[in-house]
Amino acid sequence: MIPLDEWVAVSSAYDPSNTVRGIYLGMTVDALRIQEKGESLERDIPIDEISSIFTGKTKTTKEYVNGGVKFGCLTAAAVGLIVVILEKLFQDLGIQTEDGTVDGPMFSILWSPLLQMYIGLVTVPAGGLIGYIRGQAAQGNAVEYVIGDGEWVIVK
Repeated sequence: MIPLDEWVAVSSAYDPSNTVRGIYLGMTVDALRIQEKGESLERDIPIDEISSIFTGKTKTTKEYVNGGVKFGCLTAAAVGLIVVILEKLFQDLGIQTEDGTVDGPMFSILWSPLLQMYIGLVTVPAGGLIGYIRGQAAQGNAVEYVIGDGEWVIVK
């Protein structure tokens, strides 16, 4: 039994790649009632048009990968920003290089984007890979209810 207010994904019997995600609100005589994310209206999906119902983690692997890539980009940007802030702090404290000079603010403005790019070469693919792994793990934790000829079969 699927609890009310559970996040579900419903795949179409005609096109299994076509899914609708939302909050499970219950069933009518011949339809499954869900409320899609960000929508205020309820949607009735006829039982004969449903192939599978997924509960648990309903995000796709692509969404996990995109989240990992975004995290990798933000990490690279944060490191570049920290370099700029540290350089400004060192200048304000009067910390000098071995030859007695302090590089001007143009140093960090010019080199920070290159540093961000090089760090991004590592963090972006790593974030995507971590997102892919999380997506596969979440997919393994989801429960699929397959609707057959008048029968419901639970596949784990």
